[in-house]
Amino acid sequence: MSVGRVSLSFIDFMQKVVCDRCGFVWFVGDGQRVRFGVLCVGCRMRPAKTVRSGLESPCRPWHGSFNELDEPVLGDAVFLPGRRVCGHSDCVEVSHIDVGGAC
Repeated sequence: MSVGRVSLSFIDFMQKVVCDRCGFVWFVGDGQRVRFGVLCVGCRMRPAKTVRSGLESPCRPWHGSFNELDEPVLGDAVFLPGRRVCGHSDCVEVSHIDVGGAC
């Protein structure tokens, strides 16, 4: 859009915001204020405490280390080995683990 001799673009009406943690750059409207500080959506996310899987009790995801098969690992051993009936390999809800089945 051109007004007289001045050329205006969409970006001229936007405010540049940079995430302090990861450096991601995004733009917000000039009249909007940044409500959540200077962190992007990805940096504001928190790990899930529970995940609904359709079973009676919700899944509890593991927040530690994993092996190459995406199984929870504590130290050098697999934590709570067994087949997960919920289908989530990182679930540590005891009622979702079938210890008789293979991983």
